[in-house]
Amino acid sequence: MRLHRRELLLAGAGALAAQATASVVACAADPVEPKKADAKKADAKADKKADDKKDSKMDEHEGHEGHEGHKGHDAAAAGEGGDMALVNTVADCIAAGQACLSHCIRLLSSGDTSMGDCAKAVNDMLAICRASESLAANNSKHLKAIAKLCIDGCTDCSKACTPHAGHHETCKACKEACDATIEAMKAV
Repeated sequence: MRLHRRELLLAGAGALAAQATASVVACAADPVEPKKADAKKADAKADKKADDKKDSKMDEHEGHEGHEGHKGHDAAAAGEGGDMALVNTVADCIAAGQACLSHCIRLLSSGDTSMGDCAKAVNDMLAICRASESLAANNSKHLKAIAKLCIDGCTDCSKACTPHAGHHETCKACKEACDATIEAMKAV
């Protein structure tokens, strides 16, 4: 006997519905009532754990020899982390760019083709800034190389947003975020 796709899907859906019904019936037949003794035990255990944590002087890295360089996980203080101001500036640019691209797509879908160049520029900028953000966060040796590309992408996006910035708040915000990213990347 050969099963057709439709029959297989119907059989699977039926089995799934039967299982779900059985689970609901089983849950309904077994009412859950709080047990005071169990609640008191759970509270006592939680209190004991909290007390143990307070009394414990154990280092969270005990047994992890060779990891002294990141004790406390403060990589930026150790000089290993990225420039968080740069990361935040680029992240703001990405957020503004995503809002701008969504705005462009809405207008394009309604027939307003004037946003085509803006959409293309912001789409390119987003790809470049996402890579830049990641490299900046990791203090990558490739950050300087991508900084010029990021400046170029943000410059193109800023220019594309300029004609729309006077009457579209999202374009204005994107332009301003791109301009801030350009300045931040010049310092890399």
